[in-house]
Amino acid sequence: MRPLPVKRSIREGKVMEALFEKIRYQLGLGAFLSPPVPVSGGLLHRMYDLHTSGGRYALKLLNPAIMAGKAARENYAGAEELERRLEEKSVPVLGAIAFGGEKMQETDGQFYYLFPWYKGRALKPEEISESHCRTVGRLLAAIHAAGYEDGPNRSSIRGRETASSPGHQDQSDRSCACDQQAVKQEEPSSPAQNISIPWDTYIERLEGVHRDLSLLLAHNRALLYESQAKGNQAIGKFSSLRTICHNDLDYKNILWNGSSCRIIDLECLSRSSPFAELFETALYWSGYEQDCIDPRLMEDFLSAYRQEGGLLPEDWEVYYDGCCGRLEWLQYNIQRVLDENIDSREREIGLQEIPKTVAHIVCHDQSRDAILRCLEPFTCLPEPTRYR
Repeated sequence: MRPLPVKRSIREGKVMEALFEKIRYQLGLGAFLSPPVPVSGGLLHRMYDLHTSGGRYALKLLNPAIMAGKAARENYAGAEELERRLEEKSVPVLGAIAFGGEKMQETDGQFYYLFPWYKGRALKPEEISESHCRTVGRLLAAIHAAGYEDGPNRSSIRGRETASSPGHQDQSDRSCACDQQAVKQEEPSSPAQNISIPWDTYIERLEGVHRDLSLLLAHNRALLYESQAKGNQAIGKFSSLRTICHNDLDYKNILWNGSSCRIIDLECLSRSSPFAELFETALYWSGYEQDCIDPRLMEDFLSAYRQEGGLLPEDWEVYYDGCCGRLEWLQYNIQRVLDENIDSREREIGLQEIPKTVAHIVCHDQSRDAILRCLEPFTCLPEPTRYR
């Protein structure tokens, strides 16, 4: 039985080789100077380094399972429009190359994006410094500002805060509240999407496929259902404010070359809640992935975001409880493991991600009070009530 995986690998290699040749010819990239090389990257799509006589490129092959969904193409088209907006505003994004006016390309049913090669690398969590956090805080504020400028009150949206220390909070809070109210009038609230994940069903189905994972979910069953219920309740309290959001601006999605950087993984761009993204990004860049928040990193990130004109929420607890992306990521990876038609690479990623994601969900629950204390100095207080 052992030779079978080797044969499958050889067959898959030939299919990929033929695909690369067709892409090279279709896009007019020139001859290959070396064979395409897989690049480590995200957990959903496949990346390759293409070195041709026409230049060097990064090729992203979009996950066929995702592209099979009815809304996928529409969502990607929306993301491309927002990507162009950020490029116009000189936000340092690494946008896809357009061919014939189209960024997304297709060859033999495989959808993909081609990017210019950028000589940079993503940081490891332990490499993140205060300087990196300040840079990312400013970048996130720039992304959000690009979306606010669509409204008639664009001149009032840029925050007037100049102080970055909690000691100057009174003045900046009043400015933040005024600007926030101005923006709230621009866009109506969109209906909240409730999360309804059948954890008991997954526990039962995993029992016959991977008993250890089934036991892991069963052990944390109460927390999973409790987190889901809290999340649904919190999401209903989110501010109606919407703007351009990256939606996954963690350390893996910024490439650094010295002090310069480029933001990647732009397929996630959408109009979403800036406060929810601000909360999650603050966690990403202050040690959350290592289950250890560094208050200094969080303060540097949020101070830079505020100084750049970013708006702050009135209630961080709402966004803490409404941070449900990890529940949905856990569900996605469980489905990867249970899907009999998925390839071995996808299933292996699912097997690795399930225990890691459960650990993050547990950490999120246990760290609540400590993290909220770090966030408290960066709360935007509501306007005081005026009495006649």
